[in-house]
Order: sequence, then structure tokens, then C-alpha cells
Amino acid sequence: MMEYYRKIESCATLDELFSAWKIKNSCQHRIVSRGQTKFLRIDYEKNGFISDGIVNESGWNNGQAPKILFVMKSLSSDIKSVDVDIRSEMRKGTKSRLGITSNGFSYLTIGKWAKGLSLTDKERIEPYYHKFCDVYAWWKSIAVMGLKKENDDETISDPDIIDIYAESDSVEIKKEIEIINPDIIVCCSTYRTLMTYVFGYEPEDGPIYNSDIMKNNWCNMVPVNGKDSLFIDYVEPCWPYLVAYYGLVNIYQQALISNLI
Repeated sequence: MMEYYRKIESCATLDELFSAWKIKNSCQHRIVSRGQTKFLRIDYEKNGFISDGIVNESGWNNGQAPKILFVMKSLSSDIKSVDVDIRSEMRKGTKSRLGITSNGFSYLTIGKWAKGLSLTDKERIEPYYHKFCDVYAWWKSIAVMGLKKENDDETISDPDIIDIYAESDSVEIKKEIEIINPDIIVCCSTYRTLMTYVFGYEPEDGPIYNSDIMKNNWCNMVPVNGKDSLFIDYVEPCWPYLVAYYGLVNIYQQALISNLI
């Protein structure tokens, strides 16, 4: 495995990272939840691998808006048990294979949130727009990431499951975030998992508890790859609710006013 992790560390692009990651040896984890013992086998070669990350390189690097990464528990496709590249589907601006039926309005909502964050500043909040007509355009200037890369039929109903995936792939997840190199990371019900199992900031009763990073402040500056990125602790984008939109952009505006970013 040491050779594998040296290869992961040497990856300079997302495609290089995913090529190595998807052939990682399968592993089995024992989970004890609510008095019951069950086993989780992570097997990318058998169940398929979901590639994600920067949707459009030119849009990401145009310098006209903050670089925003949305981190979710998992991304979904309507086609299971095969390798799927979510970036390719989003570049096409299509809902056909993006799990729009099983994943609700998540991908559409992300487009709305991206627009709001990109156009909000200290003096003005970008108003909520009910229609979805320009969502696809905003997909091209963001990055998306699922902590669970397996493309199987299993849904994450047990909160311990996502922790297992994050801990098992912590080196790869951290490397992916370093390659993406975002300015803003919106953690969609993934903040505690990321901070604990990927970046190593333990909960309050842990030996290396960091009160500034782990306290419930909605947003914190966290060092990633030699620079501080704004992490926003937020909800999953399951529905395009008005209150969820304004909650997110208000948190971001307060971070701007406080000169966090």
C-alpha cells in the first residue's frame, strides 16, 4: 500500500488521481450501530467509481468569481455499477444521468447556490431566482465532490457509513481537495466528517480538539494546501427552498463583512 499512497501523493491532476483511486484494493469494514454489527465492503472495481471535481476548467480558472467546491455525502447517477464521470454530464448541461429522480433537486439547487455566492458581496445579496433556466451555466464554474465514490444502489441512511468512506479514503479525498484548490468549500452535511476524518481535527473530547475549527460557527477558515479556504457548514441541497438559499448567502456575506475571506 505504501507504493499506492506514493502514487496518490504524486498525482497532479484529477484524472491522474481517479485513475489510481478507482483500482484501489477493496476493503471490508466492521460497523456496530444501534447494537447491531454489519459489514461494509468498499469495492470500486465491482461497483463502479464516480469521478467528480471541477466541472469546467476554463470556467473555473477565469478569475471572475470565487472558486466554489460543494462537498456532499455522495453524488448519484441513474446508471449504477459502472464508472461514471459526473463532470462530463454536467458540462453537457443535462439531467439525463445525474440522478435527478433519486437525488431530488440537488444538482439544480447547487447551480442556484453557486450563482448566489458568486454575485453576493458586502453590500448586496443576490436575490433568489425561482426559475432554473440559467442553472446549467453556473454548473460550469463550480466543483462538486462526493465523499462516497462508490456507484452502487446503497443509500447513506446510517450516519456512520459516510464516516467509514471518509476515513477509508481520507488520503485520496484530501488530495482531491488540494488539486481542486477552492476558495470556498460548502460542506453539505459533511463538515464534521471532513474535519474529523480527513483533516484530523477531532471532536471536542479528542486530544487535538481545535476550538476555532470544530465549534459550530457556520463558517471557518481552514488551512488547505498552504492557504486558508472558507469552509461553510451547511445543509444538503435536496430541495430548492428559498430559506436555504438565503441562509447560505447570508452566512457568506457575514464572512465577507468580517473579512474572513
